[in-house]
Amino acid sequence: MTDKPEKFTDEELEKAIKLHDELIRFYKKVQFNQNQLPFKAVQKFYNLLLKERQLRREKN
Repeated sequence: MTDKPEKFTDEELEKAIKLHDELIRFYKKVQFNQNQLPFKAVQKFYNLLLKERQLRREKN
């Protein structure tokens, strides 16, 4: 059985983008090793969020 992911609102999407943007700035501020997995995971998810926002804007 496969569960469909819940749809999230545009407002939730913007909050997630803002949060990830702040996380990335924090990592860079503390000079976190950008090759380590946590940073890469945050960066990858951030890029997916931005892509979702772009798709939604093109759709409207």
